[in-house]
Amino acid sequence: MVYGKRLAGIILAAGFTFFLTMGPVTGVAAQSDTRLYALMTSSILGWSSENVIEIVDLDTLTTIRSIPVVAGAVESLAVSPDENRLYVTFNFTPPRNDPRPWRSGVAIYDVQSGNEITTILLPLAKDSVISADGSTLYVTAGDEGIIAIDTTTDTISRSLSTSPDYPISIALSPDGRTLALAMSPASLYLVDADTLTLLNQVPVTNLGEPAYCGTSPNDVVFTDTGVVLLWDSNCDNLYQVDVASANQDTAKTIYSGRDTGLLFNYNNMLLYSSTTAQSFVLKESEELAVMDPAGVSFRFFDGFGATPFVPALSPDGEKLYIALFDGTLDRFDVLTRQLAHGIFTFSNAPFKVRDAHILPMTTQAATGICLSGKVPVVVFSSGDIDADDIRIESMDFGGAAPLNCRMRDVNRDGDKDLVCKFRSSDIASGGAEAVLRAETYDGRQLRGSDILNVIDRNCVRRNQHDDDSKD
Repeated sequence: MVYGKRLAGIILAAGFTFFLTMGPVTGVAAQSDTRLYALMTSSILGWSSENVIEIVDLDTLTTIRSIPVVAGAVESLAVSPDENRLYVTFNFTPPRNDPRPWRSGVAIYDVQSGNEITTILLPLAKDSVISADGSTLYVTAGDEGIIAIDTTTDTISRSLSTSPDYPISIALSPDGRTLALAMSPASLYLVDADTLTLLNQVPVTNLGEPAYCGTSPNDVVFTDTGVVLLWDSNCDNLYQVDVASANQDTAKTIYSGRDTGLLFNYNNMLLYSSTTAQSFVLKESEELAVMDPAGVSFRFFDGFGATPFVPALSPDGEKLYIALFDGTLDRFDVLTRQLAHGIFTFSNAPFKVRDAHILPMTTQAATGICLSGKVPVVVFSSGDIDADDIRIESMDFGGAAPLNCRMRDVNRDGDKDLVCKFRSSDIASGGAEAVLRAETYDGRQLRGSDILNVIDRNCVRRNQHDDDSKD
């Protein structure tokens, strides 16, 4: 899946005006580069009386908190970019002799309190994706098509019927303008994200394959090169569609096998890394397929600690975290192709992960940062400045030099942004104004500032049951 996200900590808007926002503080200040949000269920076979979202700090490999969620068959999870809200799509079919009615929709939860905010009922809610600014949640709803939800009012703002076609999975383009829907029977819908009008319907062709191949693409994802990828688990094929021309490039179909389909067909199974220009999928044979869409090639990797279940890709596209059937987590390094076994055990095991997403440092507003933490700074490229033109050695943030920097398209607008990390203990602010200064290669001086409250405490991460009053 592709979901809206943006890196937080300190966000510097490109050009000569910089806006800084701080990372979260709840009780004590917590600095986490990445958090894993895992939707977990007590039953993978449909109806479940117990479901939970476990939030994991991937830096320390500890559980931050667990939030019980709606009963029933949970389908997908979306996380708001500011990490304040969780959206769970579900279908509730009561057990025999249970008087409760059948219902389906999106249950919305507050991350901090763990409380349910509201439930929006929809027919056959399944997959979902949220916009980069968090203002709109898009949900597939059976032959009703796609529903757009205004997250400010928690109401349906618009919809698009696709009947008799049935949407299986949904993705949002990097620029946020286009939705891609993998449809049954075999086709791809390209939809305007603002108006929910159908732009193009592209048939999916499976040349030289059995008739059942391509009939129901299981998942869909955008690349950063104007291509939509569709995964067909019936025959282990990766199809490619050029968005601009709305045509399938059949010469670039990747035929990786002829399995009978995934044992566990989850929404989030197809992933794409713009860092390495590769896509990833877990096969029924318990192998990880690493595919190169441009080069039309693939490799298989196995050796997991248990049956691989649900994958999630780190925001930098360099690490793949794979939830296993036994409740543990393996980590696959995309660059080195090294697999680390059992790096974490979910506290809610033996519950199984149903869907998972990894977000960069949360964008929640806060009053301070951890003295021993690392503060990420993002300089966005714009029409005024190319972030790649900044001399790294010239950067100074409150007296601190950057520990490391890299170019990455943080806001998914097609332009690479500059992401640097500073050690917070090196930043001289203590509640005063912290100033970022930098210089471009052609001599332009850049400056941005904000109040940065560095908290001189031990940065101990605690779960939701710890007593915050002691701080």
